[in-house]
Amino acid sequence: MAATNSTMLPLGTQAPDFRLPDTNGKLVSLADFTGAPALAVIFMCNHCPYVKHIRGALAQLARDYLPRRVAVVGISANDANNYPEDSPAEMAKEAKSAGYLFPYLYDETQKIAKDFGATYTPEFFVLDRVIEDGLFARCSGRQHCPRVFFTNTGYEYWGRAGSLIHTSVDGRADVAPLPHERIYHLAGGQHFVGGFPPPDAPRSGDVYRSNPLDFLVTLRALLTRLVEWVADGRTPPPSAYPTLSARTLVRHTSMLLTPIAHAFPPTTGCPRKFSNSPLSFPNLARPGWCSKSMWKGKKE
Repeated sequence: MAATNSTMLPLGTQAPDFRLPDTNGKLVSLADFTGAPALAVIFMCNHCPYVKHIRGALAQLARDYLPRRVAVVGISANDANNYPEDSPAEMAKEAKSAGYLFPYLYDETQKIAKDFGATYTPEFFVLDRVIEDGLFARCSGRQHCPRVFFTNTGYEYWGRAGSLIHTSVDGRADVAPLPHERIYHLAGGQHFVGGFPPPDAPRSGDVYRSNPLDFLVTLRALLTRLVEWVADGRTPPPSAYPTLSARTLVRHTSMLLTPIAHAFPPTTGCPRKFSNSPLSFPNLARPGWCSKSMWKGKKE
């Protein structure tokens, strides 16, 4: 038998829709599995020796995962005229004999197999659920839908929470905002605006005082643009935020800032202090801006 390479769908591809009869003649569609967190689609057939070899494992797969709400469906796309063993009647016998608890569907025209790019048996496709519910589920497609601005400072990204609103669940792909959303990154800011000149660190043991960068002016300007968008239909500035595709959004473990220490001389009256974390920041504070709580008795 000649080897045939799989032509798997790229990750993130929308699942091809299907509506096929099972071994009892009941039509089963992709929509029937909407409530499942995942769906395993198995292209298989009765006469394939490789499927025969793992038929027990396929039955066990369903027994193991169906109680966990993971759905499983088998699809046979073989021509029953050329392979009588793969006819719907024989599929029904095989499903009962093997103990398949999942629907075993017949793709007579082979359209669904082609939509998935299935080229041999057995071939497996694991689909995750597309969450279509959410804050804007009821307003989607209607005239009146809220306009939303999301704003995050550098603190939210350093805490690794800011990126959750525009990346996939696994953090490996960008997710574009909806047409009625904008995302703005207030670069360099902390969670709140610190005083100027910076007071002593409020918590004991802190090395740096609070950040005096005032981004309230930017927030005020964005609020004006938001009101104009809602009241007058004036399109606001495009979103501005770090993305994986532009390599402006990276994992914290990929950063190493130790060389910065060599670019700045020690500040007067402030010790240089490094951490053991993947990010190693030198103390770049201006003279006199260090927290008194860091001295612990004597200066370095």
